[in-house]
Amino acid sequence: MSPITLIAFGIVGAILLELFTIYLRFGRRMTAPETTAWLGRMTRGYRVHHGYHGFTLIPAGMLIFPGAVGEWLAIAGIALLLSDAIHHFIVLKWVTGHHEFWVKYPPREIRAEYPVEELKKAA
Repeated sequence: MSPITLIAFGIVGAILLELFTIYLRFGRRMTAPETTAWLGRMTRGYRVHHGYHGFTLIPAGMLIFPGAVGEWLAIAGIALLLSDAIHHFIVLKWVTGHHEFWVKYPPREIRAEYPVEELKKAA
């Protein structure tokens, strides 16, 4: 597969992932800090964004796994990385006014100040 094809498939995958993420966030009123807060105990408070997995899958796919498996891992990595970036730095910034890209889980009192709480009340 050519690099352009890999990137194109990755972009399509990112769009599909982002549509699903938007549905969960605004349709189901789920927020990652609230839904995955229990993971903070295992990660010493660090958030695990799906873009991090994408960041590791791209080189793994390109360098470790040859052939079709490596290509699909790279596509998945591109999709995860782009979806996370789009979600935080475009969608959330535009809709809520804040990117909400916290490296560590924010304290509950800070989470309560963000506009998503207002969205929950309006539902």
